[in-house]
Amino acid sequence: MTKQKEALMRAKSQLMSKQSTVSPHQLVSKEIEIVKSSSQAPYELAKRKRVSAFTPKQPKKPNAFKPSPAAASKRTVPNTSIPVQCGFHVQVKGRFVSEFSRHPKAQFIESNNPNFHNKLLAELRDKFKGHDLGLYGPFSKTHYPFTHLGTKKSGFDNRKFFMAHLDAHATNKQIDLILDYDDYAKSCAQGEEDESDTSSSDEET
Repeated sequence: MTKQKEALMRAKSQLMSKQSTVSPHQLVSKEIEIVKSSSQAPYELAKRKRVSAFTPKQPKKPNAFKPSPAAASKRTVPNTSIPVQCGFHVQVKGRFVSEFSRHPKAQFIESNNPNFHNKLLAELRDKFKGHDLGLYGPFSKTHYPFTHLGTKKSGFDNRKFFMAHLDAHATNKQIDLILDYDDYAKSCAQGEEDESDTSSSDEET
């Protein structure tokens, strides 16, 4: 028992010597570090949780535009129909006779048709067929070869001049059917003369 007590006493003395070597300042700093670490640990943990839980939103892709079939058909078929005011005038002995004229009415032409000039001419001839020309009788197919498109100032014999006239008038576009009755009368007189010459030559033979 004496040996055991001696060993116990030596162990206590060694422990007391170790504790005496640790300064009070070191003990205080260790306590401060422990307090800091214990106080910061919950904040850092909560911060990590927030950062890990946050997922940035991806930008949405804009929906691709899909035109409706009706809208697509409207764009693919351009409006080439041009409204033109069309009347009728008759030229006799170098002047226009107002009594034979017809007031202009809207007529639509398709500018994308390369033959629209002749098409309009044919339409107006049929439109004014039968129009009363007083002592000269009604407007008929016999007059067709002596008609042309134009105005009282000028005529348009081809598509180029016709389009130039339309382009020069942004509004109030007007094209008339003109009958040159003087040319018609000359043609009739020439035809009668040719017939008389033919008949006289037949009599002589």
